[in-house]
Amino acid sequence: MNQPESSSLAHLLLETMPAIMGQIGSTLRREAPVSQQLQFHILRKLREGPKALADLARVNSVRLPTMSRSIEAMVNHGWVERFHEAGDRRTVHVRITPRGNTVLQETEAIGIDKAEDLLSGLSSSERKGLISALSKIQARLDEAKQVEAEQAGKDGSTPCGGEVAEVTIEAVTDRSKISLKKKSEEEKE
Repeated sequence: MNQPESSSLAHLLLETMPAIMGQIGSTLRREAPVSQQLQFHILRKLREGPKALADLARVNSVRLPTMSRSIEAMVNHGWVERFHEAGDRRTVHVRITPRGNTVLQETEAIGIDKAEDLLSGLSSSERKGLISALSKIQARLDEAKQVEAEQAGKDGSTPCGGEVAEVTIEAVTDRSKISLKKKSEEEKE
């Protein structure tokens, strides 16, 4: 593909994808039992199996307090439950409940119906071409996610681009002094 064609396609992708997801998201907010995008992503991740609360925050690129609030709301709905594994009372784990599986399936069905509606103008060959193209894009995204996860493990950075910082608290007369410093490369290893 030549550069102008690639640029035009990239521009179209940037214009189209948010509009498609906006249409699907709007339908989900109006009609689905799970109307918040973060909760939808959490349920989809938990369908794979139980996860630590901190891991859910990391893979969804949100801070731990945000994840805790979302999980609390989902516990109140009966969609998930918190638990501690034997031998590790410090780590909070979360698993999906049968009710959570049900509302996830209902929400996905509504989203799929809306996506099908948006795709209804495509011929069979156009759909096959789109499946092929999106499968390749998904594979590239999966590769990038894997590289990002490996890089985060090596340099201590977070998926959202944050840096690991060292916090030192010292007593200074009648007030506390908090100092933050970025760890040097040698300290990280």
